[in-house]
Amino acid sequence: MELKKVELFPTLEEREYIAENEIITGGKVVNYSVIDVTKIAKRIIELVKKDLYPRYIQIIPLFKNEYKEPSRYYAYQKDPSTGVLYGLYIGEDNYSNPKWQKVMLSEVKSYDLMTLNDCKEWVACRTIPEIDGTPFAVAVPFYKVENELSQAKETINKVDKIRQAWDIVDELKITGREMIMFARYLGINFQKDVNKSVVLGKLYNFATDSPMEMIRAYTDNDKKLKELFETAKSLGIVQFDVERGYIFNNFPMGKDIPEAIKIIKTDQVLFTKMSNDVLRHDAQGNELDKQIKEKA
Repeated sequence: MELKKVELFPTLEEREYIAENEIITGGKVVNYSVIDVTKIAKRIIELVKKDLYPRYIQIIPLFKNEYKEPSRYYAYQKDPSTGVLYGLYIGEDNYSNPKWQKVMLSEVKSYDLMTLNDCKEWVACRTIPEIDGTPFAVAVPFYKVENELSQAKETINKVDKIRQAWDIVDELKITGREMIMFARYLGINFQKDVNKSVVLGKLYNFATDSPMEMIRAYTDNDKKLKELFETAKSLGIVQFDVERGYIFNNFPMGKDIPEAIKIIKTDQVLFTKMSNDVLRHDAQGNELDKQIKEKA
């Protein structure tokens, strides 16, 4: 099989080529195939020399999220089409299972693909699901790749993400309390007197400036809990003490936000009490609900 063209990320054609020409096999009880990362890296270096592949690559987070750690580690990814394992293979353990050198992604990861070690690690990164554009990318990726060949595609993609974020705001604008609670979760602050137009305007601005952050927040499994927590904080129902951390009704909830969210999630009594207190004291949410009902 001849490989006609190589994209930034491996297409199905390239992955089939790799499965036939650039693999290492192993295993005694269960056989496996892993990519020959050195062979692939050398092939890419030749493409870089011919200006057929970008030399410099950067992997950066799409946005900062206080609920998630900036650094992540990846071992390998299995290609569902060919069955080949992608990663930095370093041999077998005592049970003949493949061993991996993990790849760490942090705030900024830079590669010079004319350097063999950099290129080998980039080969392993090309299939990480949480990098936007990889063949196995998740619906809402956490990282993106910057290079001179991807700028036009990135612009088109950003416009598409902005449209998706605007659609979220369109769904929320028929609500009152839910709309402002989501805005607080995003870190948007409001003065005492608010109306629907003010909240919508700030949400649309956020959707335009940070569409991926809005999409990820809206699809977060703990969205409702985080909305409740941020609203309770803004209303003074939850307070922070330097020594005790976050406190609700004199009950300690941990010294960081993820720990507080975990407690709300597991303590149904606390969740119900906090929800009732927010409902009773959220004058802005009550006013927005009233405005929307009057116009209905």
